[in-house]
Amino acid sequence: MNQRAEAPEGDRMDQVNAPIEHELRISPGMLALVLAVAGFVLVGAADGRPDSNQQGALRLLALGAYSLAVLVWGLSRWKLAAGRWLGVAALVVIIGLGGRSLNIPHSLSLLAIPTGVAAALISLRGAAVIAAAETILLLAASAQGDPYFERTSVTVTCVAIWAVFGLMCAAYERMYAVARSYGGYYQRAQQLVEDVRDREVELKQALADLADANLQLVRLNNLAQGLRHLAEEARRAKEEFVANVSHELRTPLNMIVGFAEMILRTPESYGESIPPALLADLAVIHRNSEHLSSLVDDVLDLSQLDMGEMALTKERVDFREVVESAATVVQPLFASKGLYLETELPPDLAPVLCDRTRMREVVVNLLSNAGRFTERGGVTVRVQQAGDALIVGVTDTGPGIAAERQAELFQPFHQLDGSIRRRYGGSGLGLSITKRFVELHEGHIWVESEEGEGTTFFFQLPLESPVRAEEQPSRWLVPSWEHRVRLRRSKAPISAPHQRFVVLEKGVALQRLLDRYLDGAQIEPVTTLDQAFQAAANAPAQGLLVNDVSVARALRRVAGAGRLPPGVPVIVCPVPGARQAADELSVSDYLVKPVRQEHLLEALD
Repeated sequence: MNQRAEAPEGDRMDQVNAPIEHELRISPGMLALVLAVAGFVLVGAADGRPDSNQQGALRLLALGAYSLAVLVWGLSRWKLAAGRWLGVAALVVIIGLGGRSLNIPHSLSLLAIPTGVAAALISLRGAAVIAAAETILLLAASAQGDPYFERTSVTVTCVAIWAVFGLMCAAYERMYAVARSYGGYYQRAQQLVEDVRDREVELKQALADLADANLQLVRLNNLAQGLRHLAEEARRAKEEFVANVSHELRTPLNMIVGFAEMILRTPESYGESIPPALLADLAVIHRNSEHLSSLVDDVLDLSQLDMGEMALTKERVDFREVVESAATVVQPLFASKGLYLETELPPDLAPVLCDRTRMREVVVNLLSNAGRFTERGGVTVRVQQAGDALIVGVTDTGPGIAAERQAELFQPFHQLDGSIRRRYGGSGLGLSITKRFVELHEGHIWVESEEGEGTTFFFQLPLESPVRAEEQPSRWLVPSWEHRVRLRRSKAPISAPHQRFVVLEKGVALQRLLDRYLDGAQIEPVTTLDQAFQAAANAPAQGLLVNDVSVARALRRVAGAGRLPPGVPVIVCPVPGARQAADELSVSDYLVKPVRQEHLLEALD
């Protein structure tokens, strides 16, 4: 920014008034022209005089007027102030000598003219000097007794001189006031112009800074884009790795679990009796294979949670059934260690909108952890309703956890120390997966524990899925608004209603995908075409989604079964689940490795 030295207000006004006062002055060239005209006048007066002496004096005076006119013009070209003073003095001399030569006493009053000329040509101070000089000269000449300078004429002339001076002062003071006023405006305008220039400089600097920041932003965006591509490649590599590991581990695990289970259950089918030591070893192999299978499932679940691909199948669930089912699963562990397992379930518990399978897995994980780490006493499960939320607590009588280590519990593949894995087992994934499942239900989980006093894990779930703040209709209303009758039609856009889709499929594969990726959409699953047509007719739907691997076959089925309401399109989405895969392969069922005996028997039945 330009730095300027601030001048005092008076100096600034003088700087502004000086050029304006200069413009108010007449040019010495005008006075030279007046002197030349006076010479012509004197020459004409000389020709009209009969007295040769007067003629000579007037011609001599005219010659002097010409000479003075040339001298004033030339001197003003070299030094302007000197030319002005010489011009006024020459005018005084021409008027005084001209009147004396013509012997016209009343011509003395013409001496008031140089005073006005001095005010217009030099300044008011210069006019005062000329008026004073003329007054002194007139009084001196009158005192010498010259009849031409009689007292009355001198007095009248002096009065005229000072009257002209007064008039010029009044006129110029008014002009000076106007000049000062406009000078102030000019000074302020000049200040504004300088401020605008300074702002322009600042703006240019700001634009340069913004251009530089924009360049840096572009570079950072390019870097972020490159990092994003690297992250995407890493994610794809991770997905491929998890898929490959799942396939490579499930295939041999299926063989190990299947044969071990068959040998343990029907050892007589293998001929002679198998030694008890071998059966014990096979039981160990079967147990560890089951553990490895559950570990593979945990890794897959964690991978899906990290990628945001875990779909929830929510329904209204009596949470007492979830807790009782989970307690039944872990009861053998507690019985083997001589621990008690108690549940406190209120009879008037409201149903919870959740994924039954995932919530059962959450409770099983918490109970399994509590059972593994508790040597004496047991575990108590308490369920209570607090307003619109459900709070579940799992309390054990184990060794407890130090406060500084509690924040590490929910990190994947993490246990408090290596001895825990050697002593109690586990992969360190259970609590991490449990936390993710609870958060998928818009809930949260926490732990309360003291060393030597046991541990309590709590998790809280909403009874209903919470509506996001930005989706609530009340976000458009303010309590302080005043109601006024609208006098014109609103131009605001009309928000579209929530989307509703009718899903026709035998399983839940497509329904899970839609629940996961279509937030706020209403999904109505059906299993037959009649149910689909009825659901589409009951309420407006954005489309009928059919899960079928054959698009042509699905469209023929819909076209031949009936007519949909107008404006409801049919969209075929081939998302095969286990049932669809079995139908496509023309088999009765489709099992995922490792295959359990009970699942196989179910499929055979």
